[in-house]
Amino acid sequence: MRTSARVAATLLTTALALAGTATAASADTGVVKDKASDVIQSELVLTDDGTDVDEKDSVLGYRDSIASGIDLRSMRASHGKKTVSVTLRFAELHRDAHAVIAFRVNGKAEPDRLFMSSNSRSGRIISDSDINKKICKVPVKTKTGAKGTMRVVIDRSCLADPTRFKVALVSMTAKVTDTSITTRIDVISPKNVRVPRWTKWLRSS
Repeated sequence: MRTSARVAATLLTTALALAGTATAASADTGVVKDKASDVIQSELVLTDDGTDVDEKDSVLGYRDSIASGIDLRSMRASHGKKTVSVTLRFAELHRDAHAVIAFRVNGKAEPDRLFMSSNSRSGRIISDSDINKKICKVPVKTKTGAKGTMRVVIDRSCLADPTRFKVALVSMTAKVTDTSITTRIDVISPKNVRVPRWTKWLRSS
């Protein structure tokens, strides 16, 4: 498998793993705070024929987590009459950071819509059942640097006009060389560095 395909597969696999424990309350706006010093770094070493040799991961400390440029501080999601907005806040945000936002709609136990950022200005909504099909293109507003932010506003039609949904997310960067792929991820959660925290069920206002 080519390294670029490996990175895409890693990003998507991480997103699809966002099937954490649900909470029961309902609201039109939900906020999830993130634990500090919780960025996970993984290094996958490759052989000449592209097969895996070894993979190591570790949780970065406070300074290295911030320096990674993806260290989340909070996520705020709102469900309006026509649009859904999600705002991410970072300790520091770098331009090469990516976000994958997972949506569970209308009581479903697993995500069926994913937002994947393409760059600092745009992203796309895709379906869990057909990851190659782009449902919608979504603009992204990004403020990089210290206390950086990323905000997306999505038409409800892109999420199949849900009556309610939950949101979770992961931020990520990837560095690819001929011999290795190094990824850094931060899963939104106030306590667990590997298991995401979903928002409450958010209903249309």
